[in-house]
Order: sequence, then C-alpha cells, then structure tokens
Amino acid sequence: MSAARDARRPGRLLPPPGESTRLYCRLHPSRMHLLRYALEAEDHLGLLTVVDRRAAVAQIRFSPHQEKEMLAFLDSLREVLPLALLPVPCSGSGKIPPSPFFYDANPSGT
Repeated sequence: MSAARDARRPGRLLPPPGESTRLYCRLHPSRMHLLRYALEAEDHLGLLTVVDRRAAVAQIRFSPHQEKEMLAFLDSLREVLPLALLPVPCSGSGKIPPSPFFYDANPSGT
C-alpha cells in the first residue's frame, strides 16, 4: 500500500452501538427549529425529537461514541441558542421532571 493511502485510512473502527444515547433539553419554543438545523449542519450529529412542544422539551438521540462531541457542540451553542439540559426522565411515569438546571431561555418574556 502506498503512504498516501495509509494517511487517509481512519483510525480504529468502533463496533456499532446497540442503543442510542438520549439527552433531553429545554429551550424557547420559537428556537426549536434552530437546534434541529444546527444538528443537521454538524454532520447530523444527533436526531432531534420534540417531546413536549408546549414545555419546549426536546430529546436528542446520538451515538454513545460521540458523547464528548455532542456535549461540546451543545455547550458551544449556548451563547447563540440558550438551552438547558434536563435529567433523563425515569421510566414508567413518562413525564419530564422539573429541571434544577432550568435556564430561562426567554428572560424578557416576549
């Protein structure tokens, strides 16, 4: 093999995960589409699903192998797109608990 071909070769491939990792966040309802577009623009880093549109809670599913990348990406968005990470709800109740991390994404009330 040539040296150029070896340089293009990716690192060790990880086995495919059995499940996706889930993360929940809350943001202003009028900004939900921006988070979806940002995830798409970041090489489809995650898949956004709106869990409760009135409470503006979204679920982001992503590969467990990319957890560091996802958290860094969301952290980089906070200045432009204020959001709050929520604890993963307990199975059974199906309700999102109030978050101790809640950040008022719309402090002016408009």
